[in-house]
Amino acid sequence: MKAQHEALYETHVETVLAEKHLFSEPFYFKGTNGRVVLLVHGWTSVPYEMRALGKHLHQKGYSVYALLLSGHGTVPEDLEGIRWQQWRDDVLQVYQKLSREYDDIYLGGMSIGGSLVLHVAQRFPRIRGLVLMGTPYKMRFEGVGYYFVKMLMHFQPYKKKFYPKILGAQKCMTQILSYQRYPQVSAFEARCAIISATRQLDLITQPCFFIQSRSDHLVSRNSIHALAEGVSSHVIQKLILKNAHHNFIADVQHKHVYDNIASFFDQCDLTLQQKE
Repeated sequence: MKAQHEALYETHVETVLAEKHLFSEPFYFKGTNGRVVLLVHGWTSVPYEMRALGKHLHQKGYSVYALLLSGHGTVPEDLEGIRWQQWRDDVLQVYQKLSREYDDIYLGGMSIGGSLVLHVAQRFPRIRGLVLMGTPYKMRFEGVGYYFVKMLMHFQPYKKKFYPKILGAQKCMTQILSYQRYPQVSAFEARCAIISATRQLDLITQPCFFIQSRSDHLVSRNSIHALAEGVSSHVIQKLILKNAHHNFIADVQHKHVYDNIASFFDQCDLTLQQKE
């Protein structure tokens, strides 16, 4: 079984690297059911991490759009000077563009992308449903880590990422797709996006599907429950994954999640039709 997993992983890596030219490219797949899903990648990552999910949803009939956030997809230095509000506005701009063509819009975000999704959903209750993947309510060791980094950032402006060996020797796709070092000042902007998004969770009334890894080394383990308790939604689903990295959505081991997400959107569609 282990050998099969390793072979599957290596094949997946080869496929991903063959599409390296697509890593930083936004994508739009035109669907057939008149509904659209806007996908938002995580901090320091790229739209490609959402591509396999996007293809799966497109096969189910949905149009899918994934954007590129400001300062991403080039070099880590491009994150310097970017405020979190620019990322929020990136998502708002695409949402408003899609709203001129579609009445039924769904949002999905990975990690900080989920925080940005919350910002937009708080402003536009007409959004039909949200999928929040690895979205933080708080980061692990946030209190101690904040002050420690605050002291060191002037002496160490950039930090290299750390990945625990959750799945043995296998790397997660984030190690291939995203920046492997980042300006610490940008990490504070990401933290501001999280804090701001969680201040008005009660404004979220749309159906929500929360997904988080039990092994997430970045997001507090209770985040999935705290977010679910904070929103005002009547429809809430939660899924906790085992042996998964923080950015699990691009990892081939967790492709079954795509069906869970598609089923959630289908349920939202059915609820919408019943109301109509």
